[in-house]
Formats: sequence, structure tokens, C-alpha cells
Amino acid sequence: MRVLITGSGGFAGGHLARSLEADGHKVTGFDFRSGHDVRDYERVREVIEVCEPDQIFHLAAVAWPGESLTDPRRALDVNLSGTLNVLEAARHLGSEAQILLAGTSEEYGYEGRAPGEVLTEDSVCRPTTPYGVSKLAATSLGMVYARRSGLHVVATRAFNHTGWGRQAVNAESAFARRIVAAERGETGHVSHGDLSAARDFTDVRDVVAAYRLAVTLEPGIYNVCSGTVTSLREVMDTLVSLSASGVALEQDPHLGCPDRGPFPPASAQRLRDAGWAPQIPLRQSLSDLLDYWRSR
Repeated sequence: MRVLITGSGGFAGGHLARSLEADGHKVTGFDFRSGHDVRDYERVREVIEVCEPDQIFHLAAVAWPGESLTDPRRALDVNLSGTLNVLEAARHLGSEAQILLAGTSEEYGYEGRAPGEVLTEDSVCRPTTPYGVSKLAATSLGMVYARRSGLHVVATRAFNHTGWGRQAVNAESAFARRIVAAERGETGHVSHGDLSAARDFTDVRDVVAAYRLAVTLEPGIYNVCSGTVTSLREVMDTLVSLSASGVALEQDPHLGCPDRGPFPPASAQRLRDAGWAPQIPLRQSLSDLLDYWRSR
């Protein structure tokens, strides 16, 4: 099978490419670091025309909410215009590829949820960052193309995914990197911000398995999550317990952002009904993350 991955050099994109190649599929990568830009319609169209993919995984994006706050124009341009380019190129070329748009839980927004509310694909979306807005717009656009143009488009909304290769811009990876620095004697303590915030973590390999299944399903929206809410305090305690040496913690009020209230639980029932379920426990994901930083 021929597969095109935009954002193939990113965290999830790299894991996805390796998973597909291990199963014998021919993968074409499309990544900004290699000179490919999803904002360039003609380049996107050329790549789709040449490789004639059976599946397209569109992962290329400005993928950090914080970056969207400092440069919202770029976030909207890459995330929305880039998605439009992929969809338009597929439509004009008459592609019959199964297309997956990698969305995010940030499309829902987490603030102001009723106590006990569970986020499902039918929950009202109230994004609170330009990143969330841009990805919600891209998902909505994909659903329009599925209905009106006959393209096979699915959109996933992945919650936090972690594991080997996770960038230190994310809290749990930053913790792991600092712990490894302490193990090496480069620092006497591990600094951290407020640890009361909580998130839903899934191992990136389970997320990749979800993507590979979801792209084959009926057009629609599919949550990708573990269904378990874990606090950053629990994450830090687990990382410390996995450390090879004693680690001293020190809170720094300048690190991190204040939590914005209880994190709502989420459901991936649509994917579970199709046969997917997370297989890798968070402790293993965090152990792999520590080993990743030890190898660097």
C-alpha cells in the first residue's frame, strides 16, 4: 500500500512512518524540515499526483497551543490552509485515498465544563486558543469535503500522547529531561511548576494504532484517548520512581501555566467499538521517555 504522511518528521509522524514501513507499506514523507510546506498548494498537489497514495495521513501542523498564542496568523495559515490544500489536491486529482486529518482535544476546550461531563465526539466545541480554533476549522472543513465532494475523510481528536521522542516543550518530557540532567550531576534539583493540572495521556504507539484503524472507518470524527485523567503530580512521582538516583524537586512559580479548572474525562467509544484500545500503560511510556533523554 502507498501512504503519504504530511508532518512525517514530527513526533507522531515519525512513529507512524516506522509502524507502516515495518508492515511493508511504501511511505512517502512530506515534512517542513525537508523543504516541504503544506501551505504550498502546487507542491502538495504534485506529491499526491506522483505518489498516488492509497492513504493520506495529514499530521503537518503548528501543533503547540503556546505557539499559536504568539503567532496566531501562522497557526491558522498552516493548520487551516494546509488542510485545504490537501483536500483540494485530492479532490482535483480524483484521488480515492482514505484521508485522516489529525485533530486535537483542544478543539473542545476544557473550561466551563459541567461536573461529570464526559467529552465525546458530540460534545459542543468551545476552543480557547488559536490552535484549537484552527484545528476545529480544519476538522469542520474535512467533514464538508466528505459530505459534498465524496472524499473519504476521517478526523481524529487526540488527547495528550507521550512516549519516546516527545519534545521537551511538553510538561512530562521537560520533567524527564530535567531528571536525566540530575542523574548526570548537571543540576542539583529538578525544577517544576504547578503540578495540580491533569490530562489524559496515551502512548504515541497506541495513538498510531488508532490512526491506522480510524483512516479505514466511515467518514466522521473519532476521539483518541485513554479515558483516564492523570495529574502532573502523578506523572512527576512516576518519573522520579523510575529514576536511577535520588532526585530533589523544587517548585518554580515562573514555570508552567496555572491550571484552568478540573480536566474533563473523555471517551473514545467510537474507536473502541471498532476494536481499538490502548495497550501501553503510562508507566511504560514514561520509562521510555526517560530512556529517550538518557540516549541524547
